[in-house]
Amino acid sequence: MYPGQTYLEFDDLFKAWKGINIFLATKEKEIRQTGRGGVYGPAIMSYNNYIRIKSAKSNNEDWDIAVNLGYTIKKWTALVRNYVDMNYLDLVKAEVDSRAAKSARSYNYSMHFRNKHGSGKDCLVCLNFCKRLGVEYPMVIFTVRTSEVTKRLIFDFILVQRIVEYVYGPDAHVEIHFSAPTMFLNFESFCLFNNVKPIEKILRKVPKEDRGTAHVEITKAMNYLMNTPPQSITWKSNRRSAEHIQRDEKGRLLHKRSGVPLSRLVLPIANLLPKEVITKREKTIYNKKLNKK
Repeated sequence: MYPGQTYLEFDDLFKAWKGINIFLATKEKEIRQTGRGGVYGPAIMSYNNYIRIKSAKSNNEDWDIAVNLGYTIKKWTALVRNYVDMNYLDLVKAEVDSRAAKSARSYNYSMHFRNKHGSGKDCLVCLNFCKRLGVEYPMVIFTVRTSEVTKRLIFDFILVQRIVEYVYGPDAHVEIHFSAPTMFLNFESFCLFNNVKPIEKILRKVPKEDRGTAHVEITKAMNYLMNTPPQSITWKSNRRSAEHIQRDEKGRLLHKRSGVPLSRLVLPIANLLPKEVITKREKTIYNKKLNKK
């Protein structure tokens, strides 16, 4: 029997990121019983996911991704360079602007993410920019191949937010519909979520009869990473997680990273292309001339 689809709904991108993490951490029984995933190795998987996000905003621009997840700005820069072709994005924007100028009631345009360096493994597939009959505001359908939801998905959501702001403007009301054939929560990585909401409180709310392997493994991972000196942890990603959830005797996090609020995660659009430059060839020529100056 076909297992159907997991449908979730959230008000904005940041709430969606939090809600997806909590869903995977606490709904193992539901996921298994519906035939839409389960625990596989060090992670819990969820298949056939469709998430409606009512606003293409994070509404939490001061949240520091370095403090909470240990990332530097270089991680964001690498993500943008790997997946976004700004000339291509400009062509999509020109098409959408053209339809908006004509007050079009319906349109569909796609922007496929590139995978320039191969390191992204084609995890991000495409964005579909849509206007539908009877709906006043546009929607963007964000499709991925797969998604790790704690450390990676927040970056991907902010990337989508910046692209939407570039195409429609910073104040436009746009919905995001997130389509993920597979998404997964790694137990050790999820421990970093403790900086957002205490994991002990999250797990405590799960009824005893609904607790399964994920509940046990997350608890084990938290106990290990919270109580093991980071310098004695061999695996680099686990050591980073320990450094970012452990605190000293004064209650301060052990690590020193900071200064990367979500507001710093922006697209490289310092030199906006003129509107009359509309084809990819013209944009390439324009950029070459600009770089020679």
